[in-house]
Amino acid sequence: MACAYVADVAGHGVAAGVLMSMVKAAMRMRFRVKPHSRTELLEPMNEVLYPLTEDNSYATIACVLISSEPRLTFCVAAHPPIFHFRRRLNAVEHRSIENFPIGMFTGEKFDTGEICVEPGDIVAIITDGVTEIFDSHGEELGYRHVEHALTEFASRPLCEIVDQIVGRATEFGTVTDDRTLLLLRYC
Repeated sequence: MACAYVADVAGHGVAAGVLMSMVKAAMRMRFRVKPHSRTELLEPMNEVLYPLTEDNSYATIACVLISSEPRLTFCVAAHPPIFHFRRRLNAVEHRSIENFPIGMFTGEKFDTGEICVEPGDIVAIITDGVTEIFDSHGEELGYRHVEHALTEFASRPLCEIVDQIVGRATEFGTVTDDRTLLLLRYC
């Protein structure tokens, strides 16, 4: 079983960088301790991070567990939704669950869900820096360009889809936050 995730920490600078390092280390340890567990996906990580973070420090995260089965277990903790392009339907679904960010409260339970995938489906995990971009009139870019790129360019290599999404965001307005984008294609 493998895990793919994107995390985004509150703030910028050295403190945020340290927190992101702790998030990465806690995620690695979670899979060393419970490598095959589909439950308690983020709870161990949260319990490691909570006592080490300041009151205003936390991380949002979206992750998927990948196995040989045609289903992914996913968890979203105060992060933008996971985008699931369903090739058979030529449509994008948003997959999300309401959970608190990690590192904010102790003893939290993080609900999980499942995504059934078929060959050709694409799962996209992004940070808000990809969508929270404003033009000169104050209009927000939002999710539509991600959905458009996934449907219009689904048969192309993943790097070309990334280029489409990032290119549109760059053209739209001034980028003020980190942009992270992870695409997975189910074969």
